[in-house]
Amino acid sequence: MLNHIHAKVTDLHLSDRSVIVQNASQYFDISIWQFFAAIVTAGRTIIYSDKLVMEPIQFLSRLARDFVTILEVVPSYLSLLLSVQEFQVQALDYMEYLLVTGETLKAGLLNQWFEKYPDINVVNAYGPTEASDDITHFIMAKAVETNHIPIGYPLWNMNIYIVDEHLQLCPVGVKGEIVVSGIGVGKGYINDPEKTSQVFLDDPFSNNGGVRLYKTGDLGCWRGDG
Repeated sequence: MLNHIHAKVTDLHLSDRSVIVQNASQYFDISIWQFFAAIVTAGRTIIYSDKLVMEPIQFLSRLARDFVTILEVVPSYLSLLLSVQEFQVQALDYMEYLLVTGETLKAGLLNQWFEKYPDINVVNAYGPTEASDDITHFIMAKAVETNHIPIGYPLWNMNIYIVDEHLQLCPVGVKGEIVVSGIGVGKGYINDPEKTSQVFLDDPFSNNGGVRLYKTGDLGCWRGDG
């Protein structure tokens, strides 16, 4: 998780001026980096209650009033924010990055955000709890012309592979299962060796013995540029 937090610090250019909203439930892995990433850089973390999150108009107003620079939401909640009338007039002058995670990000939703806030970057973040939350970031500074938003590139000290049912690497453009290895991958599920053996393996692509690999169960494919 510390590796993940440092990746957030680097990719989001966090500093002592950063103000991060902690709006995820404390039951979710997302809450961990929201709690601690700002503290690493002497910035601020502001905890938003569940009640506030359930009131999108008040939520938008608080973002502006608290000078928030970093916000992370799921696409369905972003869609809700975009649908309220106050969204059209609310200025988020201090926000630098909007992170979207947990669900597939649609191009139409992304472009709707950029129509209102062309200067606020959007990060498509993807990753499982079993690998310490996010394992990839895809950072965008403008609207896209494609229907499919990439999940991006691996965070540092992490490796992503696309494999077939035999754990062989797929060619470019061929769909396969996303698997991840690296410092963020856990050892398995506590007191559940059977489930652990199904999805946690030794990384066959690493030259370093003992590196663990996690099968995410999600589909992906290699892009032409790597």
